[in-house]
Amino acid sequence: MRIQPSVKELKLKHLAQGDYITCLSSNKLEQFLTWLLESQAYIHFSNFSILNWSIVDLIDSLLDHDQFETYTSIRDDLKNDLHAIVRLEPLGYFRLLKTFDYPNVPSARIPEFLKAVRQFLFSGGFTFRNMARIALSDLLQEASRVTTLLYLCGNEKDELVSGFDTAFIHRLATFVRSVHVFDEEPRVRESLERKEISWGGQPVSYRFAISHNEPAIQISDILCGLLGKHFSFMEKCSIDHLEEASAKLSVQQRRNADLVAKLIDKADKECPAFIFNQAPHESNAKSLWFLHGVLGVECSNHSVPTIFFNELAQSEKVGLFHV
Repeated sequence: MRIQPSVKELKLKHLAQGDYITCLSSNKLEQFLTWLLESQAYIHFSNFSILNWSIVDLIDSLLDHDQFETYTSIRDDLKNDLHAIVRLEPLGYFRLLKTFDYPNVPSARIPEFLKAVRQFLFSGGFTFRNMARIALSDLLQEASRVTTLLYLCGNEKDELVSGFDTAFIHRLATFVRSVHVFDEEPRVRESLERKEISWGGQPVSYRFAISHNEPAIQISDILCGLLGKHFSFMEKCSIDHLEEASAKLSVQQRRNADLVAKLIDKADKECPAFIFNQAPHESNAKSLWFLHGVLGVECSNHSVPTIFFNELAQSEKVGLFHV
């Protein structure tokens, strides 16, 4: 791949640079992805949207009330539409949340809070999108007298995400017989060291390592960089823009996108648990269509690609590929 001998640690920038679509133009990236696909390694990754993670506790808190039991069957759809609306004006929404000390909304202000949220979400008038959007509007209106929000009290105000150690713990708990090697994250390491993580009376094996000493972490870094760009693009890109971008892909770009899809399929076929996804339905559907050419929102593990947490603006890296 003609990497400079002076490079001590391999990163995505050594193979491809620019935005996601531009990165797909790289011949070096194709060589890397082809090598990985032909190897005996399996990628495994988890994906979630920081934006989505920050706002969906509102839905879970409302559906905790028995009076809204009829909405529980469309819980994920409600979350998806909340995310779809907020994504259009996130800064305005978070400014609103801050005025109510979110995520620690005072009980006395909950009715006012719910009214303000509904007004913000539907201030431009009600545009029919699907039944979930209508249901979201109805739910917030019916909740006008609610005075408790279970998951939005007792938290630090203004602190949307306290940490990412739960993401590490999830992988440790899923693969209890594996030896886990994580890229060095001091805060996460300190948090895990304060916990006893064991299975069957035996500690689950894990360690943190400096990336320039671990070739496998460097491989993971490249994947995280590429897939981080991919999922950010899927979340922020409109459907019309995505269709236009897909139609304009060069042969080289399409080959690289196909290689990403094949790496995901290879991992899923070996072990569906390699894939852990908590992104909004719409983002999943766009990714599914772009990589696999499949339409639809309801996606199986096989169809929905995910990524180990990469950049904090979108996600934070927590792991490697699996051999």
